[in-house]
Amino acid sequence: ISLIFPLLCALSLRLKPNRLLVAAACCLGASIAFTLLLPQYAALGELDATLHYVPMFMLGIYLAKQKEVVSGIYGRLTKRVKIACLILSVTLYLYGGRGGNVVLYKIFHHDMNYFVDGISALGAAGLIVFSLNSTFFCRILLWRPVHFVGKMSYGIYLIHFIILLAIVH
Repeated sequence: ISLIFPLLCALSLRLKPNRLLVAAACCLGASIAFTLLLPQYAALGELDATLHYVPMFMLGIYLAKQKEVVSGIYGRLTKRVKIACLILSVTLYLYGGRGGNVVLYKIFHHDMNYFVDGISALGAAGLIVFSLNSTFFCRILLWRPVHFVGKMSYGIYLIHFIILLAIVH
């Protein structure tokens, strides 16, 4: 993803918002189809893995492009609806993937992590909307320990693979 991210951004920024969501859904559908219809190529895995993660980045780009629109929608919601959306977002983020995977596995007899990660991504998108628009979330995110972890997490992400390789070998 790091290699194609600049191209993905350039393409995503040129697309109209609705077309961006359609393109993201198509990528997700292609990764699911690839996993279900061509399981013999799962060992190669990079194409379907790339198609799997691209929609998540596209969703983030969509939220960035549509920040004002999304903020306007958020501002018009009642407190009850906001709380319900927050509960739904947290539930999808934390549990949507695991519960959905069990159900899908029973139906298709196939591991559908790619599909259920999309469910968790929707929950994450909801949490992003809250963190950009809620003063309560802003206070939590600016709290020193949380802010420190946020600053450190990207650096840890960048070196975690190297550390894991060093430990394994």
